[in-house]
Amino acid sequence: MKTDTDRLVDLEVRYTLQQDQLDKLSTVLWEHQRIIERLLARLEHLEGGEGSETSGDLADDVPPHY
Repeated sequence: MKTDTDRLVDLEVRYTLQQDQLDKLSTVLWEHQRIIERLLARLEHLEGGEGSETSGDLADDVPPHY
């Protein structure tokens, strides 16, 4: 049977490992958010920006040879 000190040490180790994982996940989340923001900016640029009169739906566009 574990002593109170052993149990406390185990809890501290678990807490430290979880905190490390949380920090890593937070970093990954931040990186993903930055990627999403860049992709949204590129998409907006490709669609002609905000306030564009085009609907942005490619299915509505008629190819130039028709």
